[in-house]
Amino acid sequence: MSRAAKEYHYPLRLASEDARAVDAVCRQSHVSFNRVVALCVRKALPEVRETLSTQTRRITNVDPLPDKVLKRLYSQADDDADSIRLFMAAQAKAIEE
Repeated sequence: MSRAAKEYHYPLRLASEDARAVDAVCRQSHVSFNRVVALCVRKALPEVRETLSTQTRRITNVDPLPDKVLKRLYSQADDDADSIRLFMAAQAKAIEE
């Protein structure tokens, strides 16, 4: 870690299992708690960034339909009542365990 690194002072809440794991790494490597946590952030941040960015990314490259088109489509009555009745009749009526 460089000397020019910005210092952050805040309480860090860790689950007891995580705190024990960090403490074990500190004892094993003879490195300070702060340095271990900073290294964890540096190493894991790209993966965390990727995980968080994929959660909000669109799944498709197809542009969404305009609101006018959606309203027109969803306001029309479904004209396939026979198929719907057959589909509903084929579904399970009760959950078997």
